[in-house]
Amino acid sequence: CGVAMLDSPGDILPIALHYLGLDPNSSQAEDYDKARELMLKIRPYIAYFHSAKYMTDIANGDICVAI
Repeated sequence: CGVAMLDSPGDILPIALHYLGLDPNSSQAEDYDKARELMLKIRPYIAYFHSAKYMTDIANGDICVAI
């Protein structure tokens, strides 16, 4: 079963920053770099990035999680 992630950096970046214990509304380049490194670590586990396809794929059992 796969994992899909929304193709929406405006939604995903604050989640990554929060996970790292940083301000989700940060505008600091250093914080963005840390979030980028986090996202690169999980990239191999993401089936695809899309903002609508996941609804059908969850219903069909093609993916189990959409973030």
